[in-house]
Amino acid sequence: MKKLNTYIALILVMSLFACNGQQSSDANQSTKTEEATATVTMSSHPISVLDEVQMDEIMLIDVRTPEEYQAGHVENALNINFFDENFTDQIKDLNTDKTLYLYCRSGKRSMNASKALSALGYKVVNLEGGYNAYSASK
Repeated sequence: MKKLNTYIALILVMSLFACNGQQSSDANQSTKTEEATATVTMSSHPISVLDEVQMDEIMLIDVRTPEEYQAGHVENALNINFFDENFTDQIKDLNTDKTLYLYCRSGKRSMNASKALSALGYKVVNLEGGYNAYSASK
């Protein structure tokens, strides 16, 4: 049941993003945009940005499965599987004073995780290209 509730919550969060631009009134649209800006802090950058950031100032999270993580990962990355039913609970246990930098294999899962976490109030950076791009550049 807990797994079902987590999936329902993620679907609701993602549907909010899908319907964001469908307001009929300019006044309503302006208000919605201001509200979204106040609660959602998310950006996307190529995974190569890791070469430029101070690793002790961020929280690097690999959202792939444990098997994918064990096959290879970015040094100092914490593995929290996006598909786990308690994904958001595991994030809540972290020091969320830091910006969360998320990556997966290619970028799709981490983008979905980034959207869900930013909607919950976390400051998130999605690392585009994922581990595939990272390992290709090394």
